[in-house]
Amino acid sequence: MAATRIDFVNGLTGGASATLRLNDGTADSDGNVWNVTNLVGWGGMTPAVMSMKRMATDGNVITNASYSVRNIRVTGTVHVAAGSDIWEAIQMFESCTNSVAANGKVRVYEPAGTRHALVRLNGQPAISRNSKSQHVLDWAVAFTAHAPALIAGA
Repeated sequence: MAATRIDFVNGLTGGASATLRLNDGTADSDGNVWNVTNLVGWGGMTPAVMSMKRMATDGNVITNASYSVRNIRVTGTVHVAAGSDIWEAIQMFESCTNSVAANGKVRVYEPAGTRHALVRLNGQPAISRNSKSQHVLDWAVAFTAHAPALIAGA
């Protein structure tokens, strides 16, 4: 994964906005460090070409190539700061991802530049304790971008 940072941004409809910054190595306001372990669905997509049988004649009609929706799945961990409340990290994750349910943006900072996709939540975000450490949580969230284009800039 070439991303240096990923943001989930909500509040695109003019309401309150919150950003959950991931993978940039800095701690949030509670001292927790969020990391991305996998980003699926961000890379290239294959266009679909439809072929339909012609009526009353030989051959097929081939349509222009088009892209389907983009399904993005992000997984990672959060290292909860010593003395910090683990439930605050869970609440931060849930409030930020759930408010993207209606409208939101996934912004990915890559070495070649920043791109984003306009998304909606796809399924229930998951966050749970890591079996190897009591101060680490594993999380996963999936989004659907109905317009599959990745837009340059923030």
